[in-house]
Amino acid sequence: MNDLEEQFLAYEESLALKELGFNEVCMAAYFTQTKKVELLWYPEGIVEGCEEYYYCTNNSKLLCKCTAPTYQQVFDCFEKEHNIIADIRPTYSCKERGFQPYFHEDGVETYLSGSMGGYVSFNTKQKARIASVRKLISMIKDRKNDK
Repeated sequence: MNDLEEQFLAYEESLALKELGFNEVCMAAYFTQTKKVELLWYPEGIVEGCEEYYYCTNNSKLLCKCTAPTYQQVFDCFEKEHNIIADIRPTYSCKERGFQPYFHEDGVETYLSGSMGGYVSFNTKQKARIASVRKLISMIKDRKNDK
């Protein structure tokens, strides 16, 4: 995976967002020709929603599974649609720097906590972004189940 691809959500999280109703304009989407799912740049520039099929120049038929938003798009969407501000903050300990997912909702600030209590810190910003998006998805799914 290159640096540019790391800016886009992984397939599993992108699909979960689609199931929650995410339908923003994106620069890439996940397509499949067989069982392998691949991130492809949309030749015309952007994808709105997800077309069912895309035809390559060699006329092979690819099935569009879902759009591939950037992490920033997801954070902006959750702020706009659900009033949840998500961010990644640096943490510092005696030995190393880390990154912590942070959430702000209805005047309450929280950090991602671990199964044993306490705050979770990740050694890379990418891992913290992934954990943050998974938590946001979980929060919205829980809300929908409570209704």
